[in-house]
Amino acid sequence: ETVQYFDGLGRPKQVVNIKASPLGRDVVTHIEYDGFGRQVKDFLPVPQSGTQNGAIVPGPLANATQPGIYGSEKIYAEKILENSPLDRIQQQIQVGTAWTANPVKFDYDTNINEDYVRKYETTT
Repeated sequence: ETVQYFDGLGRPKQVVNIKASPLGRDVVTHIEYDGFGRQVKDFLPVPQSGTQNGAIVPGPLANATQPGIYGSEKIYAEKILENSPLDRIQQQIQVGTAWTANPVKFDYDTNINEDYVRKYETTT
């Protein structure tokens, strides 16, 4: 069973999967937004130390640093967006400490006259 909580603006805030871990504990996915209301971090689900039978979990990331769960690994993927209203992704950093120094980079460009976009016509 899954319970989803929303913030005052109607955006998802937390997803609680009741007793979804092998030990019968709640598994919580934390959702947060930056100052512009964009979701730039995608968190991994975190098993909790017990169950609250679907109630919202205060501090759902506190249990993530347990050695048997994620330890010291980075538990979220991160998107770095360009500073424009288009919110296009400039870099994407995957989950895990090893990927912090190796982001996927995106570049946006347009055609110019030197690109010589060709137009071909055929007759059948």
